[in-house]
Amino acid sequence: MKLDIITPGKQIFSGEAEMVVLPGEAGEMGVLSGHAPVITTLQAGSLLSVYEGSNVTNRFFIYGGFAEVNQTNCSVLATEVDDLSKVTKTEIEERISKAEVKAKLADNEFDRKRAEETIELNKNLLEKLAA
Repeated sequence: MKLDIITPGKQIFSGEAEMVVLPGEAGEMGVLSGHAPVITTLQAGSLLSVYEGSNVTNRFFIYGGFAEVNQTNCSVLATEVDDLSKVTKTEIEERISKAEVKAKLADNEFDRKRAEETIELNKNLLEKLAA
């Protein structure tokens, strides 16, 4: 099946996959060629895994979005994505530090909550990177 992972800023991945495991809001969902059409929201802070046979070939950390699946394609439209093969522990730790400063300096509830969400998502990403 054809898999496309797209964010508002760029295309993250485009290629063939034997199976994709999506982090749907109701739980993980395995998608193979011939899958019934479905649209699902994606759980923020979860992994999307790409398989060839029984091997995981790519893993992506999803910050939220949705996926549209049909018999031959899986299109993921995500707010933000990190390719676990490209992101580093140092980079994630820097994001956490910057968000902690933003949370402390926030002058309104919205900005504080957004910074706290960034901290939690990136801590979750660190855990998944270490696994």
